[in-house]
Amino acid sequence: MIRSIRAGMAAALGATVVAWGVPVVVLVAGMPPSWGVWGICAAVFGGAAAFWGMALRSVLCPLRAGLAFAARVKAGDAEARWEDCGGEYAPLVATVNALAESLADERGRYMSILHSLPYPLATMDLERRFTFVNEAAEKLFNMPFESLRGKPCRTWNASVCGTPYCALECYLRGIHEVEFEQPGLGVFKASVVPLHDRRGEHVGYIDIVFDISEEHANRVRIVAMHDAITESSREAREVASAQDAMFAGVRGHLEETSRLAEEQDEASIRTAADVRVMVQSMERMRAQILEAAGEAESAQREAGTGAEVVGGAVEAMRRMSVQTGDLAEDMRSLADMAEGITRVITLIEDIADQTNLLALNAAIEAARAGEAGRGFAVVAGEVRGLAEKTMQATREVAETVAAIQTGVGKSSQTTAQVVALSDDASGLARRAGDILDGILRTSRDAAERIGGVVAEAERQTALGNTLEGRMGDLSGHARNVVANMGVSLGEMEKLSELSRSLKALIEGMQKERRSCPRFKPLRPVAGDLLLKTGAVEVQVNNISRTGACLQCSVSLEAYRNAVGEVELALPEWGKARLVRVIWANEAQCGVRWDEALPWSDEELRRIIGGARSESASHGREC
Repeated sequence: MIRSIRAGMAAALGATVVAWGVPVVVLVAGMPPSWGVWGICAAVFGGAAAFWGMALRSVLCPLRAGLAFAARVKAGDAEARWEDCGGEYAPLVATVNALAESLADERGRYMSILHSLPYPLATMDLERRFTFVNEAAEKLFNMPFESLRGKPCRTWNASVCGTPYCALECYLRGIHEVEFEQPGLGVFKASVVPLHDRRGEHVGYIDIVFDISEEHANRVRIVAMHDAITESSREAREVASAQDAMFAGVRGHLEETSRLAEEQDEASIRTAADVRVMVQSMERMRAQILEAAGEAESAQREAGTGAEVVGGAVEAMRRMSVQTGDLAEDMRSLADMAEGITRVITLIEDIADQTNLLALNAAIEAARAGEAGRGFAVVAGEVRGLAEKTMQATREVAETVAAIQTGVGKSSQTTAQVVALSDDASGLARRAGDILDGILRTSRDAAERIGGVVAEAERQTALGNTLEGRMGDLSGHARNVVANMGVSLGEMEKLSELSRSLKALIEGMQKERRSCPRFKPLRPVAGDLLLKTGAVEVQVNNISRTGACLQCSVSLEAYRNAVGEVELALPEWGKARLVRVIWANEAQCGVRWDEALPWSDEELRRIIGGARSESASHGREC
């Protein structure tokens, strides 16, 4: 508006110069040549003097009033007006005053709108001096605008004023929103936007403050709830793990039970087949036992007959033994007689030898006697011949007797052996009798037991038929168990899947946990988020071993949950680290390290030179 007033004043001054300068030019042009240069100069200076005299009255007075008006307007006096000095500038003054009135009305409306805003708002020039503060801001900081006009913005004495977290400082670094806590008043969020004039030139800044105390309190409650949920999720995770292990064990037991049921079904089928075979075998055995019972009765009868026969044989053996003993006595007597005959024969042989010797002597004597002894020689020859025959006969008798003795000896031995064999046969016959008596008794017992076995076989056959039926029922039940086990396995698989889902959900909740201590740097910590599309300047609001809260120059909403494509480079802390953007808005974002920082909480606090952040000051918790 001041520029327009100055332009109007310049136009009015030009018109005045033209109005007074033309008559002077005409006057000079009409002078006679004889006046010369000095005359022309005198005429010009005279005209100029007349002009300045008129200007003092009709130009300079309105200009002084206009300059005073412009100064008051520049100072922000919306009620300032251009004093009307009359003269040729009167229409201009009226127009400017009407314009000022219109502008004042318009300003009043805008001021009413700004003062009616429930949010504290202030404007500052490029030198960071206050140019406007609305009523909400005056009430918030208990400072009237007049005491703030033209003063530096730090006069506000907010907790972030004069620090790297000042909203204007953050805006100049590309961060458009800053959260801070004002002691005794609450938690606020400041947002700075540029202020432009009508030509689009940057002339200052607009600072809007929002009271987010309730949101912060809700956030703190949510964090407490989150910590409680995290603790509960830890316990739930342990329960889920135990439940998962239990389900796995139960599933293994069910599978084992199903396998055993199937094996039981197969075994029942095989057992039923075996039972049928056993029943058939028992039927055959029963028939065989009955046949054996008949044979046992026959054997019993035959054993009785055999016992009687053996008794008779034993008696006959006894008599034969007696007779054999008598025969042995006879044979011994015969041997004795043969021995007597042998002695007699020996005697006869001796006599025959003597006779033969005597006959030989007689023959010798007869030969010596000659004819006288010829007869005696004949007798002696006959005697000798008789003696030789006797000896021959004796030898033959001796041989016969020897043969008789030999036969008698053998007969005696044989008789003795027969006697012994008779005695053995009698003993064997008696033993056979005893054995047959035992066989008879055993046959009777066997017959009785076979009768019991037959009855037991009949009972076993009946039990086998019953067992076969029950094994069929058991096989059917086993098949039902297998089917039920299949259904149970399906249900257990569903429960196991639900348990795994619960475990995954709890693990996800634990991954999102923010209960690690957070630290706020005491000095500005700036860095870059390295994206595939380029680098984004950020500043660390708070940090923990699991993540960080950052002030960003651009929104990272598009990179939420991005994996493997976001790195946070903080030159003060070494190499860039992979991060995941877990939440983002226009001015802030929360990131989580892909791998937790390798420092303890105390080491992290010492490295960043910060203090533990107990609240969400300067940013949402990460």
